[in-house]
Amino acid sequence: MGAICTVVAIIILLVVGLPIRMMKKVNLWWKDHWWIAFILGTLAFAMMCVSWMPQFRIKMFDPETGSQFDSFHPVLSIGGWMLTIFSVLHFYPPLPWLKPKNHNAEQDVAADRQPLPNFNPNRPAVTRRQD
Repeated sequence: MGAICTVVAIIILLVVGLPIRMMKKVNLWWKDHWWIAFILGTLAFAMMCVSWMPQFRIKMFDPETGSQFDSFHPVLSIGGWMLTIFSVLHFYPPLPWLKPKNHNAEQDVAADRQPLPNFNPNRPAVTRRQD
């Protein structure tokens, strides 16, 4: 059951983080600010640790034994777990060979909008000669 929940969480967080990967301007900004994923991961780890502290624990009832017991705080622990997965999935270390040579996002976005060179819409399509 744990493996299924993990796979579902990874898929959901990949979709949530898809704009970071697909939008070039956001991707370059995220890569320039790589430390944000590191800070989010640290915050997530702290959330999971705090969820086990006595002042944040909640009382649960076990119907089989009829007794109450203390458990972790579900919002803090599951939120921290999801934030950890997001941070790991979208962490880009600042390695020099991963950075593009033209590192200006404005120029990259403008270059994506330029038409293809030597493209003439009035030129007839090239067809293969059939023998």
